[in-house]
Amino acid sequence: MASGGTAVAWSARRKGDDKSLVFKAYREPVAAAAVAEARRLRAVRHPAVVEVLDVGVVEWSELARPLRTPQEAAPERPDAGEEGTAAEAGSPPPDAPASGTPFVVTAFVPGIDLEQYLQRLPESRRDAAAAELLAQGLAALAHLHRRGLVHRDLHPGNLRVADAGGAPRLTLLDFDLSIPIGRTAPPGGRLGFIPPEQILGRAEPRSDLWALAAAVRWSLTRRDLLTNAPELPSAPSAWVPRLLASDPLPLGRVRPAGPASLARTLDRCLARDPSRRPASAREALSWLDPERAAREAPPDPWAFDPPFVGRGAELSRLAAWLDDPDPDRPFVACVVGPEASGRRRLVAEALRQATERALLAGRRPPRIAQYVVDQVEAGRTLLRGLLAEPAAPDCIALDATALGREAAAFAEQVAHVLRAAAELGPGGAPVTRAVLALPAPTPSVPGTERLELTPLSIDEIRTLL
Repeated sequence: MASGGTAVAWSARRKGDDKSLVFKAYREPVAAAAVAEARRLRAVRHPAVVEVLDVGVVEWSELARPLRTPQEAAPERPDAGEEGTAAEAGSPPPDAPASGTPFVVTAFVPGIDLEQYLQRLPESRRDAAAAELLAQGLAALAHLHRRGLVHRDLHPGNLRVADAGGAPRLTLLDFDLSIPIGRTAPPGGRLGFIPPEQILGRAEPRSDLWALAAAVRWSLTRRDLLTNAPELPSAPSAWVPRLLASDPLPLGRVRPAGPASLARTLDRCLARDPSRRPASAREALSWLDPERAAREAPPDPWAFDPPFVGRGAELSRLAAWLDDPDPDRPFVACVVGPEASGRRRLVAEALRQATERALLAGRRPPRIAQYVVDQVEAGRTLLRGLLAEPAAPDCIALDATALGREAAAFAEQVAHVLRAAAELGPGGAPVTRAVLALPAPTPSVPGTERLELTPLSIDEIRTLL
């Protein structure tokens, strides 16, 4: 059916009932993460979410040909997706999954993508259809977020529309980039449909609201939401700074005759700042279809990260360390504090702001690797592996709060390894730094920058509120 950089999708049929399926075989290095998210998705059952039927590893294959890289693969055929061709000729099809290949099996969803569907409708029916499909998508997201997942890759091609008794029916597809709520991940998605905070590596449920609204708006208007150009952006260097600095054009200026409820919902979901968007998919749905929204379960209050507040002095100090290229400055920053003092949030916010500063200045954003370390030896192995990569990270963020009394020794080892890597590396090459979240009372570690956090006082909390 399709072959991309991370996977190959095949049409398939299930023995016994001849049910149409999609068999997706994954390439490294994304295979483990994609299969893990698919396992989580098996717990999601909703009419507008593609059903995951099986997850596993190919145990045996008659066609023991390993998956090729996209560079080795043949160009996609014009008739891709049709049955027959190579199999009928008696030769193994290209990219046939070999033994050991991770796979996911989902139900086959008939239909066409959202943009094709809306553009084929008569002009007089498009607004009503867009509002109905947006409502269906919001209902699906309310269910998905309630179960702790963020999709992260909503665009018209991943929104399949089929006719069901004369009415459109929407299905969300392709959860390869989905992550559990609260987890950070490298930027991903399709240019034109990536929300600002996701560019910075911090996707959350309201990021899906932005992407869904962007997909519906583009499919309805065929106009870029920032520039009103009749084509999608193709140059990240020009589009990303604009995305991070400005709100989209109001829909009413692009499509003044459209219904006010649809324009209001799309405009609010597309706010640049997540805090100005609806608090949940259920709230956004209530503006379009209050009765349907009332049937949805309320969102999990723990599913949304609160905005970062306070810690201005500590944040400024950590930002100055991240931005300082002086090789004589410590290679490791230790953020030390008791539980609930905000160590991890401070690190995440500093890295987010560093990425934003680079993008707004037209520079390459820093390569950031974020991991949790709960064993010293595993942490050392992880560090050596990251430094051995062809493009080593600029900054490694390690949550080492679980190391207890071993935290200081681990931080000292990290500092020693990073300085040795800098001294042995080619002159002028960028150095890798690390910022560690450590438990209190970790003692001072020689050769590191130290930021010590104390719990906010009641008066400070009241001031922030």
